[in-house]
Amino acid sequence: MNSSTQPVRVLLVDDDPIQSHITTHIVETLGGVVVGDAADGQEGIELFNQLLPDLVLMDVQMPTMDGHEATRRIRERSPKAQIVIMSALERQEALAFTCKGETPGYILKGAPYSQIHQEVKRYMLACQAAGSLFSGRRPSLFRPKAVSF
Repeated sequence: MNSSTQPVRVLLVDDDPIQSHITTHIVETLGGVVVGDAADGQEGIELFNQLLPDLVLMDVQMPTMDGHEATRRIRERSPKAQIVIMSALERQEALAFTCKGETPGYILKGAPYSQIHQEVKRYMLACQAAGSLFSGRRPSLFRPKAVSF
């Protein structure tokens, strides 16, 4: 990652503490910073509203509120929010919902570590290149990419 720019601020929303630990390690290795870690969708929405992260890495299957509903609610407030679904579900199942704004990005949790690392890097670089969402400078970034693992 480019050291001359601000680090990408990432919010993790995942009920699996091991997955959150792994994802935190990847984000930090790439020069980003995890600004919040939520265990369910409701907490994720609250942290999003407080922290205004550049990127949200969102699980789908969680207690209290799932990632589909949390994504929908975040997009109602911030249609350009950069959200990437990280799920053990296959892509079509994980993204089989309608939300305002563009379709979220997707990373398969069951993929090899190197592929997860590469995909997180790709999304973080896109955020870094575009600048902060909340400065009004960020264009729509994520075009779903067909990725086979």
